[in-house]
Amino acid sequence: MKGEDWGMRGVREEKDLPESGIEKMSLHDGIKGPKFMVLENYTVLLAYNPAQAYALSVCALGDAIAGGLGLVQPWPIGEAALSRNEKRNVQIALSALGYDTFGADGLMGPNTAAALWRYQRDQGYVADAYLSRALWAELAG
Repeated sequence: MKGEDWGMRGVREEKDLPESGIEKMSLHDGIKGPKFMVLENYTVLLAYNPAQAYALSVCALGDAIAGGLGLVQPWPIGEAALSRNEKRNVQIALSALGYDTFGADGLMGPNTAAALWRYQRDQGYVADAYLSRALWAELAG
């Protein structure tokens, strides 16, 4: 999605973004948390290390080295991260409920995010594919 498309959806850019590249929104702590507009390098970083905090940190560091403004808002401090085993248990629970995650490896990849999003939608929750501790407790806790 291009910058002008985000503007039509009420998203305000705090600094100029490159003209090329597909932009997407990263919801670090779900719909209630901060939102980050990211480019292709973000996805490359997630392939190396699937932790969102890692990818966002490296992107922020790269921006700072390039003379960027840095983060406009304070760094997000949310709830404690779930362990890999806790995420694996959620994958098992989602698949058992008919929301196939295509495996239970404890990593929050696109298949797990899609299954979680569908579950949230079907339960009447805000569908943001964010696995909070409360949702973990509901599904597998």
